[in-house]
Amino acid sequence: MTVRWFVDFVRQIHRREDELLWPVLRERFPARARRLGPLTEDDDVLDEALDELESVIGRTTGERQVGGSVS
Repeated sequence: MTVRWFVDFVRQIHRREDELLWPVLRERFPARARRLGPLTEDDDVLDEALDELESVIGRTTGERQVGGSVS
């Protein structure tokens, strides 16, 4: 399912940023990295939205299997 791929892709990007990008930015450019704090807040909001999307996907998939509809 394309939507599941998208959710997994975005989550993988976030993990890689957390593991590889942010530590380097904080080390090499601490003042500028601090100004990027709102991006972390945006990521938190996005993670919540992805959680909700995954929940809807799960319900849709489950209801499809039994022939129901999504409420």
